[in-house]
Amino acid sequence: MILPCAIGKLKNLHTLYFQCLSRSVVPNVVFKLECLRQFVSKGDVYPRIKSGFNWWQSFSSKNVESLKYMSVDKKLIENNEALRLSHIQCLGIIFKSSEDVKLILMFAIKFNRLRSSSMSLSDFLNDNKSSSFSYLDLEPLFQCCHLSKLKLIGPIKEYPHRSHHVLKFLPPSIAKLTLRFSELTHDPMGVLEKLPCLTVLNLQGFAYDGRKMICSANGFPQLDSLCMDYAKNLEEWEIEEEQCHVFKIRS
Repeated sequence: MILPCAIGKLKNLHTLYFQCLSRSVVPNVVFKLECLRQFVSKGDVYPRIKSGFNWWQSFSSKNVESLKYMSVDKKLIENNEALRLSHIQCLGIIFKSSEDVKLILMFAIKFNRLRSSSMSLSDFLNDNKSSSFSYLDLEPLFQCCHLSKLKLIGPIKEYPHRSHHVLKFLPPSIAKLTLRFSELTHDPMGVLEKLPCLTVLNLQGFAYDGRKMICSANGFPQLDSLCMDYAKNLEEWEIEEEQCHVFKIRS
């Protein structure tokens, strides 16, 4: 999909939202819209590399609050102007390579107003099964003290000899968490149930490949909804007494 250059004539354009199933080509004039606050380029059920737009230059508007879904690599940080968006609250990123994740996140955490973020790995979505997030890649997210919504799409690499769970990077401010294709084999509930603000938990599309899960009696103090599907290997789910939250389960 190619956006027309004539869109640059809409000087007062506040929100630009479009959805397509092919790669998006965004003309330079879009980046020069001075009143732009919301810019969303969306694919189908989840953002793919073909539906993201290549983000490589700065926006004239310094009041952009929502920016999704953009395909990025390490070349992005070579242009410091592209990262001077101090009002960003909602950010959707499609990483071209898992090797770029940590480097870009170290810059993204400077968006100290960030409330919502979606991150996916395009090389995994394009059938590179060796591609994965790692704890070291995602560790900078712990510094996002205002982050309340997080979606991660792609495998999360586990380290069997580490003393802590790979999800330990999650900041305590998280209220809604979606994991998709994470392929976790170690029970994530021990970490997730300690998140004090978590109200919605979505474990989707092979997020957990282990055989057993345990929820303690005092865990998930705020959880209202737990949705899970495609947990094909799950054989036992132990929920200790006094756990009275509503669990919505799909598998």
